[in-house]
Amino acid sequence: IPVLTNWIAAGGKIGGVLLDEGEWFNLGSPAQYLGAHRAIIECKWRPAYVQPPGWPVRIAPDAAVDSSASITGYSSIGAGCRIDAGATVADSVLWPGAQIASRTELKGCIVRAHHAVEGTHNDAII
Repeated sequence: IPVLTNWIAAGGKIGGVLLDEGEWFNLGSPAQYLGAHRAIIECKWRPAYVQPPGWPVRIAPDAAVDSSASITGYSSIGAGCRIDAGATVADSVLWPGAQIASRTELKGCIVRAHHAVEGTHNDAII
């Protein structure tokens, strides 16, 4: 997965798969990747082959999210993530093990696996 993120950040293009449900998600840019997450949440899109009734899981069960943190929009929090006090995560995707420091603000971001983030970031791949 980190190789794909580096590829996208460098302007590389990634293809997609046309499913029987007729949906198409081009994941060739960070904005398109986030757009697929938006469609899954806002349009309640779910491929027929996905069986778990609770899909999609917005926040992984083992993620540690401080009660004062704010997670909004179509954000997705991966397994083993930590979001500290006062952090704001809006319309962002955190891959497994991402660590978000106190009072960090993320909007429209992709945080790669096991990366630690602090400060304010908009529309960034971290």
